Amino acid sequence: MAVIGRIRKRSGLIIVIVGVALASFVLGDFIKKGPKKSTTFAKISGDKVSYQEFEAKVTEQVETYKQQSGKENLTNDETFQIKQQAWGQMVREIILTKQLDELGLTVSADELDDLIRGKNPHAYITQAFKDPETGQFNPSAVSNFLNNIDKVEPAMKKNYLNLEKAIKSDRLSTKYTNLIAKSYYLPTAFAKRMYSESSTIAKLRFVGLNYKTIDDKLVTVTEDDLKKYYEEHKNQFEQQPSRDLEYVLFEVLPSKTDLDQIQKDVAGIFNEFQQSTDMQNFVNSNSDSRYDSSFIKLGVMPSLVDSFLSKNPIGSIMPPVVENNNYYMAKILDIQFRPDSLKASHILISYKEAKGATQEQIRTKVQAKAKADSIFTEVKKNPALFLQMASTLSDDPSAKKNKGDLGWFTDGAMIKPFNDAVLNGKIGDITLVETDFGFHIINVSGKTLPVRKFQIAAVTKAISASKETDQAIFVKANKFASDNKTPELFNKAVVALGLNKRQGEYIQPMDKGLPGLTAGREVIHWAYNETTTKDMVSSVFNIDNNYIVAYVKEIREKGIAPLEQAKTYMEPMVKRDKKGEMLVTKFNTNLSKTKDLYQLATNLTSKVDTTELNFSAYNLSQYGPEPKVIGRVFSLKKGTLSAPIAGDNGAYVVYVDDIIQPQPTKDFKMIRMQGASMFQSRVNNQVFQVLEKKAEIEDNRYMFY
Repeated sequence: MAVIGRIRKRSGLIIVIVGVALASFVLGDFIKKGPKKSTTFAKISGDKVSYQEFEAKVTEQVETYKQQSGKENLTNDETFQIKQQAWGQMVREIILTKQLDELGLTVSADELDDLIRGKNPHAYITQAFKDPETGQFNPSAVSNFLNNIDKVEPAMKKNYLNLEKAIKSDRLSTKYTNLIAKSYYLPTAFAKRMYSESSTIAKLRFVGLNYKTIDDKLVTVTEDDLKKYYEEHKNQFEQQPSRDLEYVLFEVLPSKTDLDQIQKDVAGIFNEFQQSTDMQNFVNSNSDSRYDSSFIKLGVMPSLVDSFLSKNPIGSIMPPVVENNNYYMAKILDIQFRPDSLKASHILISYKEAKGATQEQIRTKVQAKAKADSIFTEVKKNPALFLQMASTLSDDPSAKKNKGDLGWFTDGAMIKPFNDAVLNGKIGDITLVETDFGFHIINVSGKTLPVRKFQIAAVTKAISASKETDQAIFVKANKFASDNKTPELFNKAVVALGLNKRQGEYIQPMDKGLPGLTAGREVIHWAYNETTTKDMVSSVFNIDNNYIVAYVKEIREKGIAPLEQAKTYMEPMVKRDKKGEMLVTKFNTNLSKTKDLYQLATNLTSKVDTTELNFSAYNLSQYGPEPKVIGRVFSLKKGTLSAPIAGDNGAYVVYVDDIIQPQPTKDFKMIRMQGASMFQSRVNNQVFQVLEKKAEIEDNRYMFY
């Protein structure tokens, strides 16, 4: 990582390379919990994946993610998303690797080299090696980097090798999909059929009766009806594992006694705060947040603090105020008009004891100071030499690409001596300053207009429950869990205690949390434990510093849903079919009296609709998707009145006025192109989905995380 990147918590070329590599290599980080050693972590297409193997992979990858994002710590949401993406990447890698090995598909060394520095390099390369000034791809930068790859930092070299791996992976994936896509061939007989289906037009009139015209209450569905439908449509009820949970939240809120004590404590702190002469030490000893000496503008602190800052002079002390569930008190230490953003270039001369120095660095601090003084003297005499000397002499690796230009950075973002040198200098000034990273020759190149900023000492104290209150609420939650071990007792107690019951439906094994909560993995882990059964009530969980008690309302296992679980989905479909039977009977009764379409519509309090459609159509005018009806239309001859047809949205009687055949043709080029394009699209979008569905995957991650 570039040294100045550590100062700014950013990075240079590595960031670009890693950012591109992420296109194929998704990173992973997992909460470290003890796995069940006796359980297989995962099995993908027959390959066992151990917990240790997976952890080693994601631990390595998360470091790269931190470099790419510039973050030292990840949020829970980021961690969870990375978990899921990392798993998806591993599944894809293993499944595709098996396919590639069976087919013998590879990327040769020459082919990879051509993708990196050939005439048409891979998109990852063109993105990674852009000129920072023009934004255009710089081929010479690729050659220069590769020629000096053994001299760069190990981390940079490692990230570049990951980039190569990503290019190779993408190339193999493209070869695989192209192999399938190019296998497409449309015989002439099929082309003729597609031409006919898309070009033959049916002109028709029809009378429709929507299923909505029959109230659901008028349709009786028996147990035998459901069983029959289930046996005939079992394949429609394939499901993934899920759980339905109901739970109550016992919020840990401060009691009145807690609030009174907090107020008393804050009053005592404020009395001392007013007398303190060492604000940094006082804040660090008494506040929930550390002392920050940087200057801030309005809008950074809570609104009540901002209001105080905007109206008071240096030395003013703000009495305690409450906002965002915190007490705040503050003292204005200084007010300055300072630029919000600064711009500078630098030449870094490091030494072996300096922060961020590479292992190869052997220069002593004295030698570094002498070299920095020499460079400083030269560039002061001739500023035009600055960019060239930054490119060739700076120990910041990013300088070789950006010539030492750090771009714009926020006031306070740099380490203090560096930041102050730029802040206090004039545009065009060249100065020498020492930091923990070494000696910097700095060229001040830009500043935004000054804005009013404040240096403050701020004490924050959270308004939270005491240990005694927390324990009392836990006891209450624990009693609830102990006394209500069945759903019936659980629900009665919820009503009796006036609790708010929450629900989570179709919770997946690796969902990150429960509805209304930012966390909840522990509850989900419990719900999927092999000893947890339907209707079981949990013990107490501590989630987000609150207490949760849950019970399992439904358990769904992977495979065909049993009849009882499928009933929920089936009943509307069975009712639809019964309504179809009722409307078909109604049509037949009236057709026995008249074959005239308009008279039929009058008798049924409906109307005659007119439309034109081809066989490829999906929707029936004003009624929605009706593939069954459209298919029946093209089985009828011109001048034919159909029998009643029960569709998806209603029942219909159709009269075919005309079937218009297309002009004969022998040119099916366009049809073939359309067919190939559709097939290519399906290959790109669905081939891995098909492979994943066919692969045998045993995913036990929920037992480990």
